[in-house]
Order: sequence, then structure tokens, then C-alpha cells
Amino acid sequence: FFEYAKDYECFNQRKPYKQEVEFVYDWAGSPNYVLDLGCGTANYWKYFPTQTRLTGIERSSEMISHSEYKNLILKGDICRYEYSLFEPFDCVLALFDVMNYLPDLSWVDKLPLKKGKFFIFDILDPKKEKFKKTVREVGELKRTITPSKKEGNKVSLDILLEGEGSEYRETHD
Repeated sequence: FFEYAKDYECFNQRKPYKQEVEFVYDWAGSPNYVLDLGCGTANYWKYFPTQTRLTGIERSSEMISHSEYKNLILKGDICRYEYSLFEPFDCVLALFDVMNYLPDLSWVDKLPLKKGKFFIFDILDPKKEKFKKTVREVGELKRTITPSKKEGNKVSLDILLEGEGSEYRETHD
């Protein structure tokens, strides 16, 4: 998420962030202390109740730099983070396909989660959803995502952003 970070929220403005946060918050029993893994810009945090303490871990400096919650987001790789530095959380999140970017799950048992509390994540279900070329236009900007290669359970997505006098590409594995 290098160049794409600056336009990320533009292309996700139609996501039902409010409904997703309300669902997760209620499902997790109204957690007071939440760790959000791969939180990106964390724009959806505005939908958590104000008393909720939020901490994020994000790998992309660029995503963090475009967040209004920069001071609450730690830069790091969630697969290698030193979770023992935290007090246990009431809820750990990995939303919006974060788990699909991870090479393994060996780190999950190190999560600082209170006993009986929730680790909530979502994943792409290949039986229901297939990677296919998608195009979305927002104003002058156009985003095209094209699956470029598939090896076993790994897929690379080529992202092309065009408009406002610029064009850039990124590949996400």
C-alpha cells in the first residue's frame, strides 16, 4: 500500500463501516480495549463508542500517514510483533481481508487477548467469491484490480489507479 494509501478511503467510502463496527462491537460484548491488526487508515474507528480504547498495528507507513488516528497506530508486521508488550485486550480484530495477506498463522497464539474474549477476523471464501477483474470509478479516479497469477492458495492482484493527472500500479500478494 504505497501510492494506493492516499486514495484508499476514496475507493472504500461505500463500505458499510458503521454497520460492521456496530456488529463487531456488539458481538464482542461491548469491549473497552481493542487491538486492531492491519488497521490501515483506521477511518472506521470513528464508529466505535468514544469510551473504547483503540490501538492499531499497521505495516504500511503510508496508510498510517493518511490516518487521523496516527498517534494510536503502531508500525509493525503483525506476524512478527512483540505482543508481550501489551496488557491483554478485550477484543482483537483483523478486518477487511487482513488475514488474506498473511503467509501463516503461527503468531495467533501470541495475541494478548483476555481469556474468554474474542479474536474477530474475516477471510475470503473461495467457494463463494472468486478473484476477478474489478473496476471502480470515483469522480476522476479509476481503480482496476486484476488477478495476475495464482499459485496454490496464493493470488497476486495488480492494482492500477488512474486519474487526476497521474497513474500508478501496485501488486498485492
